[in-house]
Amino acid sequence: MRDQFWRLVPIVIGGGILLAFLLTTPFGAVTAAPPLSITETGTAEPPTRTPGTTTPTTSVGTTTPTTGVGTTTPTTSVGTTTPTVVVPPTSTPTSPPVVPPTSTPTSPPVVPPTSTPTSPPPDAPGSSPDLVLSKSVSPGVAQVGDQVVYTLTLSNIGGAAASEVVVDDPLPAFLRLVNVSASSGTVQTVGNQVTVSIPVLAPGESVTITIQAELIAAPLPPENRNVASARTSSSEITTDNNTSSATLLPALPDLIVTKEVNPAIAQVGDNVVYTITVHNIGGAPASDVTLSDNLPPVLRLIGATTTVGDVQTNGNQVTVTAPTLAPGDIIVVQVTAQVTAPLTSANSLNTATVRTSGGEITTDNNTGSVTLGSPPASLPQTAGDVSRSLLILMGLALLAIGIGAFVRRRSYR
Repeated sequence: MRDQFWRLVPIVIGGGILLAFLLTTPFGAVTAAPPLSITETGTAEPPTRTPGTTTPTTSVGTTTPTTGVGTTTPTTSVGTTTPTVVVPPTSTPTSPPVVPPTSTPTSPPVVPPTSTPTSPPPDAPGSSPDLVLSKSVSPGVAQVGDQVVYTLTLSNIGGAAASEVVVDDPLPAFLRLVNVSASSGTVQTVGNQVTVSIPVLAPGESVTITIQAELIAAPLPPENRNVASARTSSSEITTDNNTSSATLLPALPDLIVTKEVNPAIAQVGDNVVYTITVHNIGGAPASDVTLSDNLPPVLRLIGATTTVGDVQTNGNQVTVTAPTLAPGDIIVVQVTAQVTAPLTSANSLNTATVRTSGGEITTDNNTGSVTLGSPPASLPQTAGDVSRSLLILMGLALLAIGIGAFVRRRSYR
């Protein structure tokens, strides 16, 4: 009894392991087997022999045709008058298929396309007008006391005339209206509101409007952007091109900073390069430009370069100075550093700041930041669970040992 118990132990343990694995493993949908295709093959029945007779069956005056499978061979049994006919297989044709005569299919009559539409579509150029407005200002940079000229051009690029056309241009408060003229239509002004009315604007026709104004204050954003619009009582192809704007810059600099890092993800021991760009988008030179970039403590500064000015480093502090930066000019600074400690959300943000000794249009864009990312702590396992595989092998081994013991004991008996 004890021997049988110990032989049952591996079987029970191995079966339990396999059962636990099967219960915890989701099964996929059972795929149905494709339908079994059965092809029926016809066979000819043998000739019928009359029971109780021993006289062999002979063919009476017949010759066996050589037409292939399914040939009927009439036979006559001695002492009988009914010939026995061999039944041909039903699945094998006895003669080649009959090809029906080829007939020319009757095709429907071809209707020629109509070359002249009865009415053009609504968005066709020949059906509606289409007003396009453009606007510019000269000079583009001005200060208090200067006079500027806005030029508006209105064109009808559609295929029909536009009726009751109106152009509206409200000048900003930092301007004083001096004079308005138009190549066509009637001009009306109320304070800084300019309105030009045109009875009809034919296809291909254009109207030019000139507005002269004087600066009585600095043109600071966002009020320094002036928008004009046009409208008509006729239905247009589109109204997306009925507005236009012009921006007047003050005689002040405007420094903007952008920053990026490459590679964007790094770990301890990697080198990274920060690229900092300073751009003067204002209307005057910036004097005594200073760029400061203090690297976070998880980085070790290796070096820094600049395309304009001088570079100084002190520990992780990078400072770039330039005597002047003209409108439209750019400074590119590259800072190389090495990651010396694990990156976190608290120590991976790096910010650079620029300033100038004079006034700017705005200082809201004088900083640029970038975050250095770190790789994930661990990657998801994609090759399967090794421990589950080991348990399966262990369970199979125990089952094999237990079954082998029982078989060996029975063979001894």
